[in-house]
Amino acid sequence: MDDAVAPIPVLNDNPYEAPRSAIRPRNGVDMPTEVLAGRGARLAAVLIDYLCMVAVSIPGFAGFLYIEMPGADTAGGELVTLAFVMGLGVLSVVQGIYIVRDGQTLGKKMMKIRIVDHVDGSIPRWPRILGMRYVLNMALRQIPFYFLVDAVLIFGEEQRCIHDHLAGTKVIEVIEA
Repeated sequence: MDDAVAPIPVLNDNPYEAPRSAIRPRNGVDMPTEVLAGRGARLAAVLIDYLCMVAVSIPGFAGFLYIEMPGADTAGGELVTLAFVMGLGVLSVVQGIYIVRDGQTLGKKMMKIRIVDHVDGSIPRWPRILGMRYVLNMALRQIPFYFLVDAVLIFGEEQRCIHDHLAGTKVIEVIEA
């Protein structure tokens, strides 16, 4: 019987655990497995995200410079600064929606990579992905050399940085069918 599936070994004797079974490939063809995102794609995604942030920040910097000019009308500089704050707010909301809904920032969308749960491959829930992966990681960047250690860990076998370990996530390629 070629279609027989070998039983999965029992890891514990929990009588309340849901039953498990092996997934049988369709038509004898193995289903695609997750592929970790390449380091270059992850770097490019981060650079794209930073470029988006710089693009919306330029009006704010211009506004600050304009206000500091001798004889400048401060109302014009305040409008430009307001545009900067609004642009940064809109970018944060857009990035937040994409991260929570798809596990992707704008850069990750462009590079066709996604943040997923390290164990089951699902999109992590928003408190974990935003809180642990982004907010806690930003707070930890106040520690000297933290950012360097965080970045260097991507060269490990699992290709997971500190922020990936904190949030229990990994970054994979998006496989289009």
